[in-house]
Amino acid sequence: MKPVAKPLKKSAKPVKAIKVVKKAEKVKPAKPVKVEKKKELKAPAKPVKEVKKPIAAIELPKSKPEKVKKGKGGRKPKKKDGDDDEPEIGDDAFIEEIIKSVKPSKNGPKQPKIIKTFINPMTALTPVDSGKKGSIPKKEPKGKFELEYVVRTSAGILYEFLSSPSGLSEWFADDVNIRDGIFTFFWDGSEQKAKLLALKEEKFIRLSWVDKPDGYYFEFKIEKDELTGDISLIIVDFADEASDEQTSKRLWDSQVNKLLHVIGSF
Repeated sequence: MKPVAKPLKKSAKPVKAIKVVKKAEKVKPAKPVKVEKKKELKAPAKPVKEVKKPIAAIELPKSKPEKVKKGKGGRKPKKKDGDDDEPEIGDDAFIEEIIKSVKPSKNGPKQPKIIKTFINPMTALTPVDSGKKGSIPKKEPKGKFELEYVVRTSAGILYEFLSSPSGLSEWFADDVNIRDGIFTFFWDGSEQKAKLLALKEEKFIRLSWVDKPDGYYFEFKIEKDELTGDISLIIVDFADEASDEQTSKRLWDSQVNKLLHVIGSF
């Protein structure tokens, strides 16, 4: 048997594509952005410069140029060997004028030279009896005694307090004057004079009261210990009796104690 052909199915109708149209969304307009204006920075005001008025120039009288005489030298001659290392001097008249101005004029008066020198007031101290023989007797009177005090200072400073008016007025008397080798001491309105017999700088000074007989004196001596280097003040004086000696010692102790306070020797 012949196969029977199946009837063909009708082809399906083509499906029409439906276009879906989306509604456009409404776009909201963007808000305008506020642009902040930058503050303009003002530049600081420049300081006003003071305008200085020019000072009117003072016209000086023109001096006439001096005529310069040409010197005899002229140009420096060259060496025979042909050595031209040294520069040639065109005209040495100007140099000669400078030399003439530096040289002192022979006709002018000479000015004396002033020499500054230091004068020590203590050099004027001369013993009163330095020219007389026997001013200090060989045999000293009785009643001599010595007192020793250690002073913490230099020999030069101590000698100044023992020999100068300013130094003696600090401890020995209220006021002291020295004239022609005569020391005048003042105490509470009274005065007493002593003459200078001998002295050696930074070593000793010897005085004698004017109202005392010859041979009597009082002396300030300065001695230095070679081992320790200590400075000692030795006072030499005279007393007629033992009671007077004790009184004089107490008086010297009081005076020297004042001297140590002034020097700061404690």
